[in-house]
Parts: sequence; structure tokens; C-alpha cells
Amino acid sequence: MSEGNKMKEMPVNKLMIQMGIPIILSMALQAVYNIVDSVFVGNMKTGSESALNALTLVFPVQLSISFWIRS
Repeated sequence: MSEGNKMKEMPVNKLMIQMGIPIILSMALQAVYNIVDSVFVGNMKTGSESALNALTLVFPVQLSISFWIRS
């Protein structure tokens, strides 16, 4: 069975749901990953403040790379 061009043939509402949900889930999971990572690093006995500062600086770089890879 040939799928054809989904962007041309499917209704817009159904297409937005079908294509939008995976994007929303991936962004939500990445945000949860970063929150959990910050919690674990913040609970370190020594150097937690410096480690959290490093995470704050690295997060935008990680986000930029992930957007670049997805496109």
C-alpha cells in the first residue's frame, strides 16, 4: 500500500496531532532529563555549586546540537 504525500492528502488537524505529539514528547523528555540531571548534581557533597553552573552553561549548547541533529 502506497502512502503517498501525507502533507498533501491528510486533514490538517489529524496531521498536526500525528506529527506534533512525538515532537512534544521528545522535548518534554529532554526537559525531564535535564531536571533530573540537575537534581543529582545538586546533591553532590562537594563542588555541587560549580557543577550546577557548568550544567547551566552546557544546557543551551546541548539543546542547540539536538535541534541541529533533528533538522
